[in-house]
Amino acid sequence: MKRHIIYFSIFVLITLLFTFPICCNMDTAVYGPLYGTDSRGTIWQLWWSNYAFKNGLDYTFHSVVAAPYGNDVSYFPEGLFWSLIIRWLPIITNEIFAFNLVLLLSFILASVFIYLITYSITKDRLVSFVSGIIFGFCPYHFQRTWEHFSLAQIQWPAFYLFSLLRLYKTFNWKDILIFILASTLVVHLEFNYAYIMAVLTLFFFIFIFIDNFRRNLLDSSRNVKNFLIEANLCARFLLKFISVGLLGLLINFSFVWKIVQSIFVAPQLSAATADLKIRPFHYLFTQSARILSYIVPSSANPILGGLAKSLEGSIFYGRGPIEHTLYLGIIPLALSWFAWKNRFKDDKQKDSNKLFYIRLLVL
Repeated sequence: MKRHIIYFSIFVLITLLFTFPICCNMDTAVYGPLYGTDSRGTIWQLWWSNYAFKNGLDYTFHSVVAAPYGNDVSYFPEGLFWSLIIRWLPIITNEIFAFNLVLLLSFILASVFIYLITYSITKDRLVSFVSGIIFGFCPYHFQRTWEHFSLAQIQWPAFYLFSLLRLYKTFNWKDILIFILASTLVVHLEFNYAYIMAVLTLFFFIFIFIDNFRRNLLDSSRNVKNFLIEANLCARFLLKFISVGLLGLLINFSFVWKIVQSIFVAPQLSAATADLKIRPFHYLFTQSARILSYIVPSSANPILGGLAKSLEGSIFYGRGPIEHTLYLGIIPLALSWFAWKNRFKDDKQKDSNKLFYIRLLVL
């Protein structure tokens, strides 16, 4: 445990180094660009909520916006995580400190959760540490912290994946509660990530069945009876998981139902300013990733950033770095290729679990 804490401490130090000098000005300066970004709206919302609570006002009605009519945002569902942020952090400190603290914690927690996932698979602390750095400090994360507050919280999808793997390995009440907590955090904070995690979960189960079927075909020592036993175990786990999912949906029903309602009662706005769930379908392609978004370094890269800038606006890259920076790095891409290339070289019995998760993560 002491060695784990040492690596977690290094994640904290790297966060402070990469975001320096914000740690020395937590309540007076903002991490990342402010003017011309969505961060202004986030900080304003933190300020307004704090002001409304202190003065007995309804924080879902912005009386100082579009005065004298005001702006009613009560139709928009408020997640549990966001509610805790806007209600308590600004009161304890101020809106600037709350904004910076949550962003800095996203680097640390994202790295920690990926570390825990990788360690549970490989039992190798150094590999887990490198994996945490790759995920927690990837260009995508930095771009989101500079513009989109909710999308910057990539630690909760990582927490969800960690809980999903735990649930698959040891299905007990402790893991069930952890999974429901992780699911709740993802759904309540960022619906985009909730959708991605739902798709990932679907492929997770498809992969389990395909992998069991493939291993039975390749292993001559296995017979039809063994295959049916494993298929039955997979089916039973799927049924248990569906039960847990329904329980999580019941717990979060009021929030999910409000999301559904917001699709039909939200005011008519332009495609760029409307909530994501009600934007026109064709607008999806404006913000969609292009093939070069995955393989071209970020425009913020001190050495290769000029390449991305020269491609901005092209059909192969997209209109800008904010929505189209999905690049993870040359080293992660090389390691993924190496893992895939050598997936069958190790002893199948000794490393079957490791190879299973490597293939899952690459998929």
